[in-house]
Order: sequence, then C-alpha cells, then structure tokens
Amino acid sequence: MTTNVSWMPPRRLVWIVAGIALAILAYGLWWRHAAGLLQETLIAFRSASVEQGVKANWDGMTVSGFPFRLRAKLENPSYENKLGRMSWQAKGLTVETLPWSLSQISFMAHGPQTIDLGPQLAVAGEAKESGVSLLFDGNGLPKQLDVAAKYADAELRGQDGQPIRIKGDVLAAHWRIDPEDGNAGDGRDYDAAVNGTAIVLSGVELPFGPNVQDFRLQVSLRGVPALQGVDGAMDLASWRALGAPLTIRNLTFVSGGVDVRGVGDLALGSDGTLQGQLNLTLGGFDKIVAALSAAGAIPAEAKSTLFITST
Repeated sequence: MTTNVSWMPPRRLVWIVAGIALAILAYGLWWRHAAGLLQETLIAFRSASVEQGVKANWDGMTVSGFPFRLRAKLENPSYENKLGRMSWQAKGLTVETLPWSLSQISFMAHGPQTIDLGPQLAVAGEAKESGVSLLFDGNGLPKQLDVAAKYADAELRGQDGQPIRIKGDVLAAHWRIDPEDGNAGDGRDYDAAVNGTAIVLSGVELPFGPNVQDFRLQVSLRGVPALQGVDGAMDLASWRALGAPLTIRNLTFVSGGVDVRGVGDLALGSDGTLQGQLNLTLGGFDKIVAALSAAGAIPAEAKSTLFITST
C-alpha cells in the first residue's frame, strides 16, 4: 500500500519569499538607476566644464560595482583648467561612491600620471595605489579631502628646471573644512595634516641625508577669510595679512639618525609673532648641531659648548 503525501508551504512563507524577491528586484532597478545617474553626471560635467574654462575628457567609460558600490572606470582621463593654469592626465581613473548616497566620492588613478601647474611646478610619476576621497556636507559643499599614494615614484620640476625625484612607501594628506560649523561668519576653519614614510629625495640636498624615514605635520587654520581674487602663489606675509592664524599641533621628522617630535599648540598669529608652546623631543642632537653649524646658523666654535640637560 503506497501513500502519496503532498506538501504545501504555509502562506506566510510564500509571502516572505515573494517579498524578498521583490526587494531584490527593486534594489536592482534602483542600482541601475543610480548607475545611470552617475554616468549622466560625469558626462554633464564634461560638457558644462567647457563654459568655465575647464576641459575634462576621457576615451571610454564603464560602470560596475553591483550590488554595494557604484564604480565608473574612465580610460585615459585628462583635465585642463586654463584659468588656474593646471592640467592633469593619467592612464585610468576610477570614480567610486555608494548607490544610496553621493555624499562621499573617491577618485583612484591608475598608471602613470602627469600634473602641470604652469611655470611653478610640473609633476610626473606613478604610484601602485593613489586616490582622492571627497566628503560633502548637507549643502553639497566639500568638507573633507583625503589624498594618498602608496609606493609612489614621482619627479618634480620647478621654475629653475632642476628635477627633484621623490620615492615613498606612503605619501598622504588630509584637509578638513569647518568640522563644527560650515558657515561660520568669522571665516572658515581648516584642519590639515600631511605624512610620509620611507621617503627618498634625489636632486635636493637635505641637512641629514636624502632618506626620510618618517614625516608628519598637523596644523590648524582658524577664521580664514575668503580668498576671492587672491593669487594662489601667495607668500607667507600675504597669508598673514589676511588674518589667518596658523597653529602647529603635531610634528614628527625622522631622518639620518635625527629624530624630532613635537606636540602642542604653537601658533603663528596674523601679526607674525609666535604664541603658545610646542614640546619637542630631540634625538641625534649632535647631528642637529652639526647641520646648524654647516648652515651658518651657529658659530663653528659653539658646537663643542652646546649641551642639553634633562630632568
């Protein structure tokens, strides 16, 4: 005797499975819409930039990254700003963001790159990994910028035509605008930091040799006025005249047996005077004294009489 048993899933389970399937379908449609929006935004930027004296172009574009990323890959991208006398080109560029939020956008360049800043500076080089990350506030204005390059090899050429070559395992910079209030009436506030490790410089003489094992600098600018109409090649005196206090909060420099580390709030005011304090820890003091003597900052006979006591 055989008995045939047929099993029917509960109605609730059917609705759950159907709901999941509809959610996946709806998200897929939304991702496709967001991908199209990203593609249209880049194309619109390329078209609109011509009116602003900017020329942006690329040979081809593909969009991928489903399901959790939007990733547009541009082939042979180039950028030229005639007003700012700047141009840039690379072998490839990846623009990446999230499908549900465009508040953070990352740009990652691939292959050799060249940057021309007019007669002041030209840079040509390559990095294994290099990228720029932008974070926007609720008004669509940039509030944070991060730049990083790993295993970079670049050549800098200035007005004198003398090339300077830089190699580094890590070269990075961080720039944050108005962390508390993006619309401060007394000017904008900035936090900036740069750091590098295993840096080798060629074509320039450094007092402690061409190798810099570690370099870090963190500064803050408070109440910076708008810079409309101010030439980008501003000297320090002009910057101070604008009323921008500069505060050094952290400093690290390790090179050729010299180790300098500082923490504090040493401020350069708009009147050019130093205020506050920066607590320094020095290593390799004999090398520092020798470098100061070679540079003429202290008399040669003073080298044997300088000493530091610590408690």
